[in-house]
Amino acid sequence: MSIYTKKHGFSDMRINDGHWHCTMHRPIEETRSLVKKEKEYLGLDKIAILSYEHASDLGIDNSNNLKALYIKDNGDGRIFSFAAIVHYGDERDNAGEFLRQAKLYYELGFDGIKILEGKTDYHEKFNCKFDS
Repeated sequence: MSIYTKKHGFSDMRINDGHWHCTMHRPIEETRSLVKKEKEYLGLDKIAILSYEHASDLGIDNSNNLKALYIKDNGDGRIFSFAAIVHYGDERDNAGEFLRQAKLYYELGFDGIKILEGKTDYHEKFNCKFDS
């Protein structure tokens, strides 16, 4: 039973956390350490690491995706990684490019995609419908 479970009176059952965000603001080893501590403290059986979207105004930075995949590969099969689609802020932001990236991330070993593109503020910026 985890410390959190004992402290808050929850039953001793396996927990699969919804997700944990991976950002470029934190070095990779610090991120990995924090994920490990959270898993242990909360008694999580599995956890998903989600990359944040790469904002074009900050420049294209794939470090979030690389961090998520690295943490997954060092997580004894109980950590899942979800890639973020890179947005360029130009004509490359279209359904074909997003599909190309999704296929590439799958081939690299990601378990899924963090889809922000369905949120209204993102959806309206891109040159494609959410279901395209």
